[in-house]
Amino acid sequence: MIEGVREHMLDAIRLRLRADVPVGIYLSGGIDSSVIAGMVTHLVKEEGINMGNRTAKERVCCFSIAFDEESGFDESCKSAVSTFSIALYTNLLQQSPIGLRTGLTLSTSRS
Repeated sequence: MIEGVREHMLDAIRLRLRADVPVGIYLSGGIDSSVIAGMVTHLVKEEGINMGNRTAKERVCCFSIAFDEESGFDESCKSAVSTFSIALYTNLLQQSPIGLRTGLTLSTSRS
């Protein structure tokens, strides 16, 4: 059963890495994004799969958001563990909850 789930996940990720633009991974620090990042790294390094229209030369690149510790939303220390153990290159954006809400509102509003 577990092997079947793994193969289905790899097939789904392999399909979503096909693109004519660069593909990024959002790494939150949770189990799901860490598993996906690990599987992408496996596909890139072991099978030579491209991440969209770019090859990952040394390390797979991902994106994470860090919040102030007082906010209660920060998982950057958890995502750092995944980054280190999977050998990812991470673009870390320091963000406040209000700044994130404002950015999401601006990016999803219709002009």
